Amino acid sequence: MHTSKAKSRSRQRARTWPGDAGHPRSVPCTFTCTACEAIEHRPMPVLPDGWAIEEIRGDYYAYCPECAVDLPGGARPQGSRR
Repeated sequence: MHTSKAKSRSRQRARTWPGDAGHPRSVPCTFTCTACEAIEHRPMPVLPDGWAIEEIRGDYYAYCPECAVDLPGGARPQGSRR
């Protein structure tokens, strides 16, 4: 029969990568450019540097730095606030 301490260790192991000594799993985020479909992988859900977003009728679209230069003035670079 398992003790509560053993169950706790078992649950902790299930939430970590094998061999990571207790470090929690990070779920990678993938960003895809709306224009050219360039892909960028990040460990956190934060738009990569230089990328821009454009809002159209409540939907948000991400653009890589190469495609962001062609956006109309309504688009804003990542990190800027209005």
